[in-house]
This record gives sequence, C-alpha cells and structure tokens, in this order.
Amino acid sequence: MKWLCIPVILFPYSVLGMLYCLFSGTLMESVFQNNGFLCILALLAWALIGFACAFLVGIRGARTLDCLRFARFAMILKLAQIPAYCIIFVLAALFSLTIFTIGFTIALAFFDGIAILMTGIPGVFSIRKSYQSGVLLRSDCLIHSLLQFVFCADVVSSIYLYRKIKRTSTG
Repeated sequence: MKWLCIPVILFPYSVLGMLYCLFSGTLMESVFQNNGFLCILALLAWALIGFACAFLVGIRGARTLDCLRFARFAMILKLAQIPAYCIIFVLAALFSLTIFTIGFTIALAFFDGIAILMTGIPGVFSIRKSYQSGVLLRSDCLIHSLLQFVFCADVVSSIYLYRKIKRTSTG
C-alpha cells in the first residue's frame, strides 16, 4: 500500500518539476519538444494516476489497517506535501506580481487544488473507518471530512484526528 502513495505524494513536486521544465530550455526541448501543452498533458496524466492511487489507498487502507494506523498514514500523506506547498505558494505569490505571469498563478492554484483533492480521498476513507469503529462521532466525521478538502485546514484536521484517535485508543 505504501507504493501506491508515491504518485499522490509526488504530485505537487511534479508541478514544481513542470515549472522547472518550462523555464529550462534544454530539458523542455529534449523531453517535451518545446511544447508546453505536452508538459501540461503529462502533468494531467500524472494527476489521473494519482487519483486512481488515492482511491486504491483509501479502499485498501479501510480494509487492512486499524483506524489509528490509517489516521497516521493519512496524516503522513498530507505532511509529506508541506514543503512543495510552501514553495508553490511563494512562487505563485511572485508570479502574481505582474500581469504577464498571472497565468502561472492560476495554473499553480489549479494544480494545488488537485493535490488537495488527491490527499483528501484517503483522509475521508480514514475518517469513515474511525467512525465505523466507533472512535468518532457522526458530527466529527462530517466536519473533518469537509476539512480534508480545505487548504491548510486539511493538515490541521488530520493531525487533530490522529491525536484524538490515539488518545481514545490508548486511554
């Protein structure tokens, strides 16, 4: 199951790789024949693979892991992407300074949204597993399921849930 997380974890880093390709002449020429659309198409294909892997991780985790291990797994999945989000945020802020690069800001926001959706899927499966195990209340399940798809709140929510589930299962 750990191998299935690789496309999900690496997606925001591949967005940074796409930016590097766009701004480096030799890599863009040798890999994508100077066609930016091929670069974006490759990123979208990687996103589809990531979504498929996110659903598989959610399904397999719900079947094979207990709720504490699954919550820890979902939390680590989100924490692994924080460096990429920070770099993307700084780059998007820099790109928004001029009208000529505002398209990059919009593209970065779009691909960040895709990454948040990707990591939210295993998070929701983890919350559902905890609810079915009787660890979470229905109201907690609903609120935290929505928070899994909100930027920054998803990380805070997953950390909170892991600590709550750990406290409930050990105490």
